[in-house]
Amino acid sequence: MVKKGNIPWNKGIKLTEEKKKKLRENRKSGNKSWMWKGGRNKCSNGYIEVYCKGHPYGTKHNKNNKDAVYVLEHRLVMERYLGRYLKPNEIVHHINGNRTDNRIENLQLTTSNEHCAEHNSKRVHTKECKEKHKTNASKRKRVKGRFTNAL
Repeated sequence: MVKKGNIPWNKGIKLTEEKKKKLRENRKSGNKSWMWKGGRNKCSNGYIEVYCKGHPYGTKHNKNNKDAVYVLEHRLVMERYLGRYLKPNEIVHHINGNRTDNRIENLQLTTSNEHCAEHNSKRVHTKECKEKHKTNASKRKRVKGRFTNAL
């Protein structure tokens, strides 16, 4: 660690192509890296994703390694239970609403329409909300097959 105000010993030293190649070869990635945390990450949306090499429907985090993909853990649990890969249009619903609770008892396989209906049935629509929706809809007009605001 360099103290504030001091110049690092290697500042301005250029690496040769041979040295760069050697450093690239020795770079450790994946489970060999010192930053490896077991292949489980918590996404910003609250779901847990798991490293699953070669999964056909995973998301790729590394452009260089085409086999390195992450899959949402609740989808993996359901796939293992069913014994097949889930199709992209199949949705796994958390019954208790906790996105980190991936027990099979808490998971339910649904279609997109069923999933939307499940969440919309829990919504409470007040009279004020319905009136606001009606007034907003009456202010809109149709132009060339599309609705636009008439304000």
